[in-house]
Amino acid sequence: MGATTTERQGWGAVFSGLITLSFAAAVVVVLYLGWRVSGERHIIAEEGTGYTLGIVGASLMVALLLYPLRKNARFMRHLGPVSYWFRLHMLFGVAGPVCIIFHANFNLGSLNSQVALFCMILVACSGLIGRYFYTKIHFGLYGHKATLVELRERLEKSENQILTSVANQQQIQQLLDQLVERSLSVSTLGGGIWRMLTTDRAISRRQRLLKKEIKRSIKAVAAKQGWSRPEQRQRRRESIRETTAFFHTARKVVQLNVFERLFALWHLFHLPFFLMMVVAGIVHIVAVHMY
Repeated sequence: MGATTTERQGWGAVFSGLITLSFAAAVVVVLYLGWRVSGERHIIAEEGTGYTLGIVGASLMVALLLYPLRKNARFMRHLGPVSYWFRLHMLFGVAGPVCIIFHANFNLGSLNSQVALFCMILVACSGLIGRYFYTKIHFGLYGHKATLVELRERLEKSENQILTSVANQQQIQQLLDQLVERSLSVSTLGGGIWRMLTTDRAISRRQRLLKKEIKRSIKAVAAKQGWSRPEQRQRRRESIRETTAFFHTARKVVQLNVFERLFALWHLFHLPFFLMMVVAGIVHIVAVHMY
């Protein structure tokens, strides 16, 4: 059951990644095509489609506030699941800047236009960084937040499954326990980043060694018990899949401590960036309509 859950989560992550990649590719293509014809001035910011795109883009950027409001405001607690609002938040965070860029027809324009545009780009880039941090402390992009207790339980479960597949259990258990202890140790942010880099190399090295040991052990047991080749391959696949799940969780544990801190620091900067963008946008709108 554990292996099935892990496999299902793996396929879910792949599917989510493909959707994200496809959407990002579509956005890049649209921007490239728009930039190619920008010199023909099909869009003028002050009128028609260009003006409408400016209103839509600005509205989408302001609508980014709906997600934090849904998370924290009592009057919005019954307005659908938070994950739905998070999806909208990310969609608006991409669609808004795209509309504004087309509104500007890929030109910088006046000084107040430049300030508003660069503030928006800063917020969009900050949002992408925040999205990356978010995925490192959650199970997938729309999954629940990972906790150290849950990850530790996963490690213990995977470790027990692995030990049933190897002959030299004491040595393998010592190797796995050392890795778990190293993963769970708490340090400063700088120390955590260094530990994440060094532990990743240690995980890769131990994973290769363990896979070799599993193959050797299963081959020995298969010879004693007379397993058929299909059964031997099935046992080997199951054991290696559990091994992969163990080391994936070990990486997640190491990352959790680091990215939780980075995510907290990111929040300190993202909100001021957003407020700066709102102020710059208001100044731009007032200046355009007054002068």
